Amino acid sequence: MGFMMGFAVGMAAGAMFGTFSCLRIGMRGRELMGGVGKTMMQSGGTFGTFMSIGWEYAAESVEEEPPPPHCKTAMGLFK
Repeated sequence: MGFMMGFAVGMAAGAMFGTFSCLRIGMRGRELMGGVGKTMMQSGGTFGTFMSIGWEYAAESVEEEPPPPHCKTAMGLFK
């Protein structure tokens, strides 16, 4: 789950930064699409990898706690 979320965020960032950098150096047409696509995949893969590591690390550090007493009645309604 962490990788997919990170990949989506990385692709969005890669689209913005890739478009800007490719236009800045003068790419057009297929060259532009290829450059932007490559940047999106690289950014998505990198950010997805780090997000999946952080996701697992955070999931291990959270301990299961019982809900507070005032929430037990509300939780009973939805079971």
